[in-house]
This record gives sequence, C-alpha cells and structure tokens, in this order.
Amino acid sequence: MKITSLILPAFAALLFSCTALAAPGWIIATPGEAVQSGAILQLETVRPDENTSWPEFLRLKLATNQKTEIIVFRADAAAPAGGSRRTYSAMLPHLNGEFKVELADVASNRLMLLATAPAG
Repeated sequence: MKITSLILPAFAALLFSCTALAAPGWIIATPGEAVQSGAILQLETVRPDENTSWPEFLRLKLATNQKTEIIVFRADAAAPAGGSRRTYSAMLPHLNGEFKVELADVASNRLMLLATAPAG
C-alpha cells in the first residue's frame, strides 16, 4: 500500500508536466545552430493544429545582448500550404555571435543561434 501511495502522486506530477510541455504553440527550427550573417535563413515551422491557417509571413524576434529587432519571414512559394509543416525564409541582418529567436506574434519555442561572418 505504501508503494502505491508514492507512485500515484509521482505519476500525476509526470503527467501534468508532460501536458505543460505539449502546450499549444508554434514550433520553429533551423537546419543547424550556426548561421551566416547577412545570408538567407530558412525557418521550418510547425503549426499548432490543423485548424490554424498558414500566414503569408511570420514575424521573428531576434535578440542579441545589444538589441532586439523584428524580421519578416515569407512563406516559400514552392512550399505547399497544406500539412503541418511549412518553410519560411528571410535575409538575416548583419550579426555576430549568439542570438535568440522566437516568433513575435504567437507563442513558440525559442532557439539560440550563432551568427558567423560571411566567408571571403
């Protein structure tokens, strides 16, 4: 009886924490964690559910230690508007070092990326 009384609260806590992790929101991802400053960045997005429509553009908030700015990412014309995933892209400003990104207008995950100087 004692073991059962300990397992049930632990299971409930685990269940509630998993539910919190699966909260509705957009998911964003990039092909890697290093990006080239001033180059085009592709952003893979996953919408929260099938009832959420795909916008023509997404506003992404970029935050460095010095400043925060909003960049507009446009949907790739070749990418179909159906399904749960879509690719958006935009030209990155000239950055150097680490910066955080997240969607500016809707709930999403955050990414930490590293901007490197252009080659050459």
